[in-house]
Amino acid sequence: MLNRLKDLYSGPHSTVPIDWAAFQSALGVRVPKDYEGYCEHFPPGLFQDYLTIYHPAQNTGEDVLRYTGALVEMIEEFADFDDPPFPLTVGAGGLIAWGIANVSPYFCWIANSENPDEWPTLIIEDDGSRWQQVDRPMTEVLTEVLFGAERLSVLADYDALKRTPVAFEPFEKGPVSDVPGEAMPVSYDGRPLREPVDAVDALLEVSGAAASGLKPHRNLPRPTALEPSIFPADYRRLIDRVPTLRIADVALLVPGDQATEHDWHAQMALLQDVARMRRDNGGHAFLLWPAPGGLIPWARTEREEVCCWLPHAADPDSWPVAVLAPDGLSVDITNRSATGYLLHRLTDADVV
Repeated sequence: MLNRLKDLYSGPHSTVPIDWAAFQSALGVRVPKDYEGYCEHFPPGLFQDYLTIYHPAQNTGEDVLRYTGALVEMIEEFADFDDPPFPLTVGAGGLIAWGIANVSPYFCWIANSENPDEWPTLIIEDDGSRWQQVDRPMTEVLTEVLFGAERLSVLADYDALKRTPVAFEPFEKGPVSDVPGEAMPVSYDGRPLREPVDAVDALLEVSGAAASGLKPHRNLPRPTALEPSIFPADYRRLIDRVPTLRIADVALLVPGDQATEHDWHAQMALLQDVARMRRDNGGHAFLLWPAPGGLIPWARTEREEVCCWLPHAADPDSWPVAVLAPDGLSVDITNRSATGYLLHRLTDADVV
C-alpha cells in the first residue's frame, strides 16, 4: 500500500532530520513500521490540500500527545457516550493522533497492543458525533481514503478527499533563503526586531481585557499545519494558545481553517489572484511568497489591510511585519514581530 502512496511524490525528503528515538520516547511507545516508512519518504505536507499527517520532522512526540489530549477533551465535552466504545485516554493503551483532515475529523491509532503494527485506526469527528474504526495499518487506511472506490462512512461528506487526480503538496517549497538587499521586492535594512519579539503572554493578557469582541474558537486548541520554515515561532505559539482567531479588528490566518476568512491557503490564493489581475492590467502588485523575498500574509484587518511577514532572511524569527495597504499600492514596514505588532496595535490608540 505504501508503494501506491509513494507514486504521489518523488521530490526531496524533509530538510529537517527525523530523531525517531526522541519522537518515540516522548510518545512512550514505538510507532508502526509503515508510519516510519511513510515519514522517511514524504516530507510534511497536505493530501488534496486538506489532509495532513503528523510528521516527526515538524511535530514532536509531545505535540502529538497534546493534540490527542485536546481531541479527547473535546470528545468528553461534546460527545454523548455513556460507555465509550474506544479508550478515551492518551498514549499507550489509548489514542495517538496520526493525522487530521482540515480541522476535523482526526485519524488516531488505538494503541491497544504491544505490537504497534497491529494498531487499528479510529477516524472521529472532534465532537465525537461520528466515528469509524478501521482495522488496518495507517498507510492502508490512507490509501483507502485517497483511492478507495467507496468512501469510509465517517468521511462520506468530505468531497475534498475524493478530488482527482489525487495530489500531495509538501509544505516546504524549498527552504526560505537569505535574500540579498538589492533583490528584495520591498526594501529592508535587516535591523533587529523591536522587543518584545515573542509577545504572546502579554498579548493574551491584554487582549482578554481590551478585546471585548473576542469570540471563542471551538476547534482551538488544535493542531495546525504551521510549517516552521515559513511561520515564525512566536506566531506558531500564539496560534497554539489563543482562544480565538480574531484579536480586536485583526483576523488571524492558519492553514486549513474551516472559515475562509481565517484559512491561510484561501487568503493566499485570493491575494495571488488579485496580484495577477493587477499585473495583467498593467498595474503594480508586490511579490508574494514563494517568490524570493515575497510577502507572506498572516492576518487581515477590518480595514482590509493585509498583515504580512517580509522574509528577508532564512530565519523566520527575524522577519518584520509589513502591512499592505487595502489598495495594494503601498506597504508599511513596522520592524515588529507578529505578536509584537498585535500587542502594539492593542495598546497604542494611534495604530488603529
